[in-house]
Amino acid sequence: MLLRIGLLAFVSLILPMTDGFAAGQQVSDLGSGGEWFSYSRQSLPPPSFSNSPRVRMMVRDGRVELSVRDLVAAAIENNLDLAGSRFNSSVAATDILRARSGQAPRGVQGAPVPSGLFAGALGAGLAQIGAGGGAPATGAAVTGQGKSVFVPPQGSYDPALFLNVGCDRATVPLNTLRIAGLPVVTTPTAFVQGAYQQAFTSGTTISMSVSNQRQSSNQEFLIFNPALSGSFAFAATQQLWNGFGFGVNRRFLDVARNNKESAREFFLQSAVTTIAQVQNSYWDLVGARENVRIADQGLAIARQLYQDDQERLKVGVLSSQDLVTDESEIASRERDLISAQADLESKEIALKSLFTKRVDPELGSARLQPVDPLPEPRQSDIPALADALSAAMRNRPELRQAELALQNQDVVVRFTRNNLKPTLTAFGVVAGSSLAGTRVLAVPGFPPVVIPGGLAQSLRQLGTFRFPEYAVGITLVIPIRNRSAQADNLRARLEERQQETSLQQLRTRIRLEVTQAFIGLVQNRAQVEASRAATHLRSKLLDGEEEKLKVGQSSPYQIIQLQRDLEAARLAETQALVSYAKALVEMARSTGTTLEKAGITSEEAVEGRVVP
Repeated sequence: MLLRIGLLAFVSLILPMTDGFAAGQQVSDLGSGGEWFSYSRQSLPPPSFSNSPRVRMMVRDGRVELSVRDLVAAAIENNLDLAGSRFNSSVAATDILRARSGQAPRGVQGAPVPSGLFAGALGAGLAQIGAGGGAPATGAAVTGQGKSVFVPPQGSYDPALFLNVGCDRATVPLNTLRIAGLPVVTTPTAFVQGAYQQAFTSGTTISMSVSNQRQSSNQEFLIFNPALSGSFAFAATQQLWNGFGFGVNRRFLDVARNNKESAREFFLQSAVTTIAQVQNSYWDLVGARENVRIADQGLAIARQLYQDDQERLKVGVLSSQDLVTDESEIASRERDLISAQADLESKEIALKSLFTKRVDPELGSARLQPVDPLPEPRQSDIPALADALSAAMRNRPELRQAELALQNQDVVVRFTRNNLKPTLTAFGVVAGSSLAGTRVLAVPGFPPVVIPGGLAQSLRQLGTFRFPEYAVGITLVIPIRNRSAQADNLRARLEERQQETSLQQLRTRIRLEVTQAFIGLVQNRAQVEASRAATHLRSKLLDGEEEKLKVGQSSPYQIIQLQRDLEAARLAETQALVSYAKALVEMARSTGTTLEKAGITSEEAVEGRVVP
């Protein structure tokens, strides 16, 4: 009785440690997977290819008034590249669910699983722990005489229940009558067995089995017929050296959790890249609209010059050949306007595809009207280079990904270092057996006496441990030379140093990107100032030449040339402003502040919903 109480207490202490994690902890988005009996697939909502309400509300009277803030918010909610990348976080969550069972994670885009985590082939589960393919092997330990006993670790972190029920009827011919009293023996047998296996992240495994067999026979010399023989076995093993401790046995879970965070950083990196692309496309659209305005203005000026020259022709100041020059200029300006309008429509279509999941007819026919003008250069736009470098080291998602990859490699180093040790396993077995059934006693001169017995008697013998067996032992395996483990550990440490080198290389590359963005911002600001000065001077030259034309000291051809020069200067000024706006976008991207400057939190980006 005391032994049974002790076993129940031991099991009650271990079972709450089912997978070694806090109770109630859940795998994000996919449920905890903590149900003991779960055999149906979990439901997943289908992907949505409808635009968010924000996009539908933006279309008014056949046009879309679009600010940078609205555009970024719509892209966060609807961009298909981001929608696809957003699945990576849920895929990484399935790896956590898988690692909790003791199996290897499969990795996710941007966060692979280090190959050094596996004791065998890629895709294997826990070293020295099977996934549970049969009943515990301790049943043989309760039969026969004293012998050597070895109980290997078995089971996975997800416990397994086994039930084996069978029946058999065998007819065997015998070559003697001394054994059974009959030449032919018929033996019907029914068998039932239940077993339980589980492993724990401490390096402990337990297995329990209960079985009972009912067998009858036509033999004459049996004590019990039918006979019920039962067995019970409880076995526990503990790794004491190689394979001991949470740090080794939770390696898959540690990596899966790191990869979950790495998948989040990978998504944020994708979000930053996409937002930068969207913002650049917005400024390209603003520049294209400005180019259309300049081209339209140039056409109007050319037409006005043609009308003025017609009046000058009437008074004899100009010749008819001058009007041909004016007409040629009007045709050129019309061509430029058509080209600018086509470029504007192309940029509108491209931008619509970036902030929508699908372009419906209403949105397709709507014209985009940017409401934010090209940014004016300000001194505050250019941060101190040291501050920009510091911000980049804090905020760039790539750095966090590389640091998590280095943490994963450290898990591999610790695992391979543990594998250098010999294997020392302690085990213990508590088992019992029973034998009962109907007994027929032959009394000379009297009818046979039948003593009934059955399953209750057999179970009572098991419950009271009437026929017990106890076994304890240790198993020590000492590898000779241990070259495989040495090679794995050396490789893991070399790969860790390689990761450290890659991390330093990434830091250097980020510093270079920030420095180049800083130089580009300064240069583009200077270009804006220079282009504005050029536009002002071209405008003054044109004004002076037009005054000369009024008094007959110039010609329409010279006016047209100066008008072309002024239009080119205005286009260059617009392009300089667009380049400056893109330089601001690149500075934010290189310093990792794109989301912050766009007014978007990382959680809004990850969830795909922006608070209005």
